[in-house]
Amino acid sequence: MFEQNSAIQNQNQGLSLQKHAMKTFSIMGLGLLITAVIAFFCYESGFALRALLSMGSFSYLFLILIEFGVVIAFSKNLYNMNYTSAMVLFAVYCAITGFTFSTLGYAYDAGTIFFAFGVTAVYFGSLTMIGFTTKADLTKLGTICFTGLIVLILVEVIGIFFLDLDRYIMMLSGISILIFTGLTAYDVQKLKNNYYRYVGDGEMLKHLALYSAFELYLDFINLFLRILTILGNRND
Repeated sequence: MFEQNSAIQNQNQGLSLQKHAMKTFSIMGLGLLITAVIAFFCYESGFALRALLSMGSFSYLFLILIEFGVVIAFSKNLYNMNYTSAMVLFAVYCAITGFTFSTLGYAYDAGTIFFAFGVTAVYFGSLTMIGFTTKADLTKLGTICFTGLIVLILVEVIGIFFLDLDRYIMMLSGISILIFTGLTAYDVQKLKNNYYRYVGDGEMLKHLALYSAFELYLDFINLFLRILTILGNRND
């Protein structure tokens, strides 16, 4: 009887984990939809191009700083802020990303963008399955990849001022894909581990679903950008 009850309990927890994961990926999907809609509107209307030209040469740096600010605010205050406020902050970040992504339409043709998105979706889905099913502890991998990401960001920032990054763009994109491959699998495993850690705390799980969605959203868009760089045919 005890074994049967344990089996039923484990099965119920498994279903709850499935619902938690579905909620997480639904929020992530909503974020991607917001980004896509804003990007399409800004490109079709020409709003992004006019706004970037009016802001001058430091417009991209300004937008990057805003995005970093949102990331920091989101990460530090997620558990202290109201859930609705956290969702609004997430939506704002996705909208800003959509604004910056609208300029991709001037560099790549639509077919290439859709193809890169499809490749990213399939690749991301495969990494999600690995993160959910692997029995290996990916904590060390996550730490290594995060450290590599910081180094890569520093190299790219320094390169903007002192190097001709176009010569190294393919190499940097390949390294970035490797980094976010590890981070995606790690973030999915962390999603699962956090669920079992807070399985009895519904409020915490609700916030964790949003935070995991934010992390996975970042993983997806960074994979997409790097895959687009490798696969893309730039417009003249």
